[in-house]
Amino acid sequence: MKKKHLIIGIFSIVLFASCTKDVKQEEQELLSVSNQENFFEKLNISPGSFVPGELLVKFKKGRTQTSKQNAFARISGSPLELIITSAMKTFGNDEGIYLVKTSLETKDAINTMRSMDDVEYAEPNYIYTHDATSNDTYYTNGSLWGMYGLTTSPANQFGSGAGAAWGAGKTGAATVV
Repeated sequence: MKKKHLIIGIFSIVLFASCTKDVKQEEQELLSVSNQENFFEKLNISPGSFVPGELLVKFKKGRTQTSKQNAFARISGSPLELIITSAMKTFGNDEGIYLVKTSLETKDAINTMRSMDDVEYAEPNYIYTHDATSNDTYYTNGSLWGMYGLTTSPANQFGSGAGAAWGAGKTGAATVV
């Protein structure tokens, strides 16, 4: 049993190590792009994929509050929030990431921030969405009428409304049978 766990552990480490190399290589490619337009083309940034006038900024470790304020002033920006999660702290990021509101065009503000020595990176405040579809063909073809409710398609006034609950991210708990 211990041998099986050891093999799984080694496999996991190799898998994660290979992923890290790919991410680091992509990061280096992005950082090497100096032309602003190429930078945004490389990231596939298009209108509607980010919040206009907002960006996320990570300063290099140990930068003073004064240098951060000077950076915000260069883009006519102000910090809306300092984001520091427990996962960030676990991996050694005690300084966090700033959500910044700016009156400049987002691309111009990012380009300005990227040119500063105090800034590790700046990026748009992306809008992330996800789509998930059940793998139960009876659910997706509408055969399970009791799962639907008034706000789902197909609508069912007598249904449980499970589809609407799932759509709102309420997926239940592993302890419920």
